[in-house]
Amino acid sequence: MLSFNSYGEWTELWSEPGTETTWHVDINTVIELDDLVYFWWMISDDEESEADFIQVDCDLRRMKYLQKIFYDKPNAEGESKYENGDDSWKYVPPNTIDGFFIEMSCDLVNLSLDEREKWVDDFVLLTALTEPMTMSVSIEKLQDYLIENPNDFQALKMLGLAQVSIGNVNDSIESFERAFKVNPNDIDLLLQYASAIAANQDGMFYGKSKILIAKALSLDPQSIQVLYFAGIVLVHQSDLDGAIGYWQKALYLMPDSHPDRNVIEEALNTVLNLQVK
Repeated sequence: MLSFNSYGEWTELWSEPGTETTWHVDINTVIELDDLVYFWWMISDDEESEADFIQVDCDLRRMKYLQKIFYDKPNAEGESKYENGDDSWKYVPPNTIDGFFIEMSCDLVNLSLDEREKWVDDFVLLTALTEPMTMSVSIEKLQDYLIENPNDFQALKMLGLAQVSIGNVNDSIESFERAFKVNPNDIDLLLQYASAIAANQDGMFYGKSKILIAKALSLDPQSIQVLYFAGIVLVHQSDLDGAIGYWQKALYLMPDSHPDRNVIEEALNTVLNLQVK
């Protein structure tokens, strides 16, 4: 079985508020083989710790635990016990810890070691700016940070997301536009930016929001999220056949157990019912 030495240099990413639990990654072990990404992460508390060797499918947002090592002391120290992982794929929704690690590994694998270190440094700094404050205070901290770092893409995108969350859609559009100028090829940004613009258009995707979705589709025509939004754009243009085509393709690419499958199935069924009428 493919494996690597787990006793590398652990980098702490964040700590769980109110507990002694910390999350770590070994950025040196992030590699890609046969279109799959592999890396080690570690979770530690004040009594024990666990290191896991992870396999990631970036396209389908799924992961496997290939190997687990349990330690009787924090920070991967002390006596250890090895276990083989579960050979089944785990499909991971966004905005979860596992979802974050999938996105992180898929980002880091394309970077040099120096670039990985900067990515982690930026993430740790931004996390310190945004937790455990109120969202308004977090926005103020991010804005202060961006005065000295006006082209920090992750900070700009995070600011836009924070502004959306408190209803400042106009401000979020400005933040997303600044992020777009720094990196116009980030799929997640394109979808978030288009959604913010659509929110100011009664939820309709036309004009620039439509252009942003088209750009995302040109960058990744196999992305399930992009196909979903591309279908919405065509529904708003009354092109129901086109929307059905995109959503059927998305469902074809999605495993039956994918957590977002029912969202696309419901959208598809709604459009099919409209056609019948």
